[in-house]
Amino acid sequence: MTLLLAIDGGGTRTRCIAVGRDGGIRGQGEAGPSNHLHVRMDVATAALRTATAAALSASGAAAADVALVSAGLAGVDFDGTGASDGAGMLRSIGFDRVAVCGDMVIAHRGALAGEPGVMALAGTGSSILGIGIDGTMIKAGGWGPLYGDGGSAYQLGRFGLAAAAEAYDGSGPRTSLVTRLTGALGVAGFRDTVKPLYSDLSGQQHVAALASVVDACAEEGDEVAAGICRQAGIDLARSVGAVVRRLTLREKLVSYQGGVLRRSRLVRAAFVDALTADRMEIEVRPPRFEPIFGAVLLGAEAAGWRLALEPMEVRHGV
Repeated sequence: MTLLLAIDGGGTRTRCIAVGRDGGIRGQGEAGPSNHLHVRMDVATAALRTATAAALSASGAAAADVALVSAGLAGVDFDGTGASDGAGMLRSIGFDRVAVCGDMVIAHRGALAGEPGVMALAGTGSSILGIGIDGTMIKAGGWGPLYGDGGSAYQLGRFGLAAAAEAYDGSGPRTSLVTRLTGALGVAGFRDTVKPLYSDLSGQQHVAALASVVDACAEEGDEVAAGICRQAGIDLARSVGAVVRRLTLREKLVSYQGGVLRRSRLVRAAFVDALTADRMEIEVRPPRFEPIFGAVLLGAEAAGWRLALEPMEVRHGV
């Protein structure tokens, strides 16, 4: 049995799938964060070890059966900065042949299946990656929470908390976010939300987790929450437009990945509306595959495998 291991390693979780030459999944595994810029190198390495071991065990294979490990890691930038660290972690756990790139690169490949265009990645953080017809790669965003992370789950959660605080103080409009965020954080009153968010070192993840509360309030008709969602979509669209203008493209194709744009109807609608109203003749397409299958496609290319996209799209498309 010859397998390809594909990895999507992020700041919250690490996924691994073992894939056969036909593109079928033979096994999969999951572990904690593997972003070596946010956790210790040994912690990131342990997550990679756990996820790959689980995928191999489920497939009934061993490391010797792996033709290549194709990994998209959050600690690696779009231009390959940090790839040597990622490759070193994978080699330390027994894999000799590895191909490592940034998580936004596998997200782009999955979304557009290799076509030139621009991809907006909006999860805990946010970033935009464009690839032109000449292979030029341009990135926007991805600066982290101190710089804004426009359109990210973190921004939704942070703006939701800010709006709730203003409503609680009486300096802003009333919103159901006050009670809903209080309940989500499991505290008695809104003033009690301060302690869990400021005392926890993983505060960014906790704030980002509140994005679903903001989205739910918006869907229920809360205008304050709806405005936050609309602004997130507009912010992402503005960054996408900046990248489109700098790229050489035959068709101005745009797609997206990440929980915010895939799960929030309101954010996605604002994103699409802002792009199509910009008179740039942009076509927004839903992603063809999730990011981990972008790692599969890139790994198959590196290993010299020929995978037919159509059967994979039926089995694994999004």
